[in-house]
Amino acid sequence: MISLDIKNAFNSIKWADLINLLQKYNTPSKLVKIFDSFLKDRSVILNNGDRWNYNIGVPQGSSCGPILWLQVANEALDLFLEQENFLVQAFADDFIILLKASASYRFTEMSKDIMLKFESWATKFNLVFSENKSKYIMFKVKKTITHFPGIYLYGKRISYTNELKYLGIVFDPNQSFMIHLDRIQEKIVRLNEKLRRITRATWGLRPEMVKEIYLSILERIILYGVEIWYKDRVKMNAKLLQIQRYPLLSITKAYRTTSNEALQILSGCVPIDLKAEMIVGMDSKIRGVALSDYTHLIDFEIEERIKPWEI
Repeated sequence: MISLDIKNAFNSIKWADLINLLQKYNTPSKLVKIFDSFLKDRSVILNNGDRWNYNIGVPQGSSCGPILWLQVANEALDLFLEQENFLVQAFADDFIILLKASASYRFTEMSKDIMLKFESWATKFNLVFSENKSKYIMFKVKKTITHFPGIYLYGKRISYTNELKYLGIVFDPNQSFMIHLDRIQEKIVRLNEKLRRITRATWGLRPEMVKEIYLSILERIILYGVEIWYKDRVKMNAKLLQIQRYPLLSITKAYRTTSNEALQILSGCVPIDLKAEMIVGMDSKIRGVALSDYTHLIDFEIEERIKPWEI
């Protein structure tokens, strides 16, 4: 998997190229004139008070900015036909190349034509790839990786990495995603420390407010992309519970020696490994994937009051 990074992508596109692409895709002439008027006669005021006129860059913050950029990105995607052994995908300015081969040394030859096409596309639209930030990773199938192929960009070999982050998910050669959870844990610890500054045992935010912050922000950070990386394994479930433990301590204001089970009961929060399993199961059902392992799922969004003790 090769990740390509474009230097200052949105600010490098020429307006003339955008107008030409609009005309190429048979955009109504009135819309072309509107976009032309929208782009031209733009200027910025520098710190010294001078006014600088410019004619490049996709206006960021506007609703049509991403659409204008996607026209340029589509020109790159159109260069590659669907084939069995490779796939090119893009999300905004993040391009990814997936290659498949029986041996790692084949990737060098397979990538040559692909990289040359990307270089040609970038030159045409006044874009430049970063050789330092562009990286690649290989996924193990059976054997340990011993040969690292040469993937070249602008004649320079891009580096191999054991951690490749794409769209917020960290991939590793084993596809275990434990490194991804390590990075999530580091982020949750930092955020939880900031949260603890305003919530203490005898003062600060009420537990209900801290719980709302956890459910609305922290839990969503932990479970981002869970459909991709979650595996019902003991090691992964233990790691998820370890990550969840930090905010639960802030909610309950309990001792650090309190067990995970007690923290979950006191806070009223669902064990995060069960919630991850539920989300993955629901996603599989939506996609039409039959998973017999997820027939026992419970909808944790429906809460019922516990009946009072009967004597």
